[in-house]
Amino acid sequence: MGKLAALQKSIDQVADKVRHLRYILILLMSSIIGVVFGVSQKSIAENILTNTLLILGTMIFVLIGIMIKKEEDKRNKLIKELETTKD
Repeated sequence: MGKLAALQKSIDQVADKVRHLRYILILLMSSIIGVVFGVSQKSIAENILTNTLLILGTMIFVLIGIMIKKEEDKRNKLIKELETTKD
């Protein structure tokens, strides 16, 4: 496998990881919104458990956002390396 093929494969792997992280981010965001809506409609009791879930969900949401940013930076770096290798 040549260097160009290896770089392309690495870019594809990083892109797949970013895609999966975005799916997890959307899932987490919708679950947080669902819990907040349930609490606002009084169908879910507001207690220490729901507050803890909301806080942990928000922290994980931010963490996944940071992970996505790092992976996108890695993908952009690999793309630039691929462009310089082609020349």
